[in-house]
Parts: sequence; C-alpha cells; structure tokens
Amino acid sequence: MNNRGRELFYVLGGGYLLYLAYKLLLTVKNQESDNPVLLLVFGVIFGIGGIGILIYTYRMYKNESRREQEGEHEEKDGEDETPKT
Repeated sequence: MNNRGRELFYVLGGGYLLYLAYKLLLTVKNQESDNPVLLLVFGVIFGIGGIGILIYTYRMYKNESRREQEGEHEEKDGEDETPKT
C-alpha cells in the first residue's frame, strides 16, 4: 500500500475511534448504561487514541511533503549543473 493510501486508512481509523469515543461519552451523559465508569474510561481511551492517530498521520503527511519538495529542488539544481557543450 502506498503512503497516501496508508494515510487515508489512518485518518479513517482515527476518525472512527473519535466517533466511538463520542458515542460512549454521550451514553454516559444521558445515563443510559449500567456501568458508566467503564464507558467513561473507554471513551477517554478511544478519544486519546483517535487524536493520537490523527496527529501521527498529520506529521507523517508533512514529513512526506517536505521530502518530496526537497527532491524536486535537488532535481532542479542537478539540471542547472549540467555542462553545456
């Protein structure tokens, strides 16, 4: 899988974890469960995990973009140094 596909997969996974966290915390807020402490704990864990995955993916995307830009600059510099005969 290429990096763009991997990044998309990570964004979807992180977003889904945030969705689960929201639903769990909403259930606790509405007092619709028998064990609200457990739902609260897992809601917070899923929320932190989802945010962490999204931050990791953002940094991975920025690093890859920077590497691509540096590669383009190196190619352009290499073309300028070609001796003309």
